[in-house]
Amino acid sequence: MARTTGKVKTLKEKFGFIRSDSGAKYFFHGGALDKMSGLKLEDLQPGDRVEFDPAEHDGGKGPRALLVRKLS
Repeated sequence: MARTTGKVKTLKEKFGFIRSDSGAKYFFHGGALDKMSGLKLEDLQPGDRVEFDPAEHDGGKGPRALLVRKLS
């Protein structure tokens, strides 16, 4: 799947949720952040625009976001 953009909706201690521009909700774990960009979970705030790779999740939380990168 192609990279997708959206906004951070909710952040917890180790994970969060993103609402894509198409309206889909994606779960992400702090370990899914793009390490090459140097992004840390504490660098994100609700409302921040992000780019990510969408993927299916088999743990019951629905679709997940991988390689999350904050857009400037």
